[in-house]
Amino acid sequence: CLIIFYYLATYIVENWSIIRGHTLNVNYNALILSALVLSIFQAVQTLIAKLLLEKNGATLPFKKIYSFWFLSQFGKFIPGKVWAAMGRAYLYQREGVSKKTSATTVLLEHGLSVMGALLFGLASSLFWPKNQAFAHLYPVLSFIPIGFILVYPSVFQRTVNFVLRIAK
Repeated sequence: CLIIFYYLATYIVENWSIIRGHTLNVNYNALILSALVLSIFQAVQTLIAKLLLEKNGATLPFKKIYSFWFLSQFGKFIPGKVWAAMGRAYLYQREGVSKKTSATTVLLEHGLSVMGALLFGLASSLFWPKNQAFAHLYPVLSFIPIGFILVYPSVFQRTVNFVLRIAK
């Protein structure tokens, strides 16, 4: 926790001249709506994590997984990009979930999140101007079948075992 606050405080101090010069205008309707959408997203992510844990033989209460998701998000403020996922895996392990199940669950959470984002981006292309619609999507389209292959159980299990061997 101290590391997170250190990096946040350092960022604020380094950018104080920029921050100080701005006046804060808050659109409270947008703030409330975004908080609601974020809460729903967090609840859905928690439900997915709970289902993945149960599918892998571990059971934790929804409320505990929700708090793990909330706490692990602070890891995003530490340089390195992996701390949120590693923090969540650590918290799962602290509750008695095996290292393999923790790693599997976190990797699947991220894989499914990326797949969902790709599919959402593809669906949103229907609302883009016609001259932009598919020109930018060709690279994205190639990742969708790759993603489905990677989350296929036997392929995914080999990937998890490989990652766990490296992590030892």
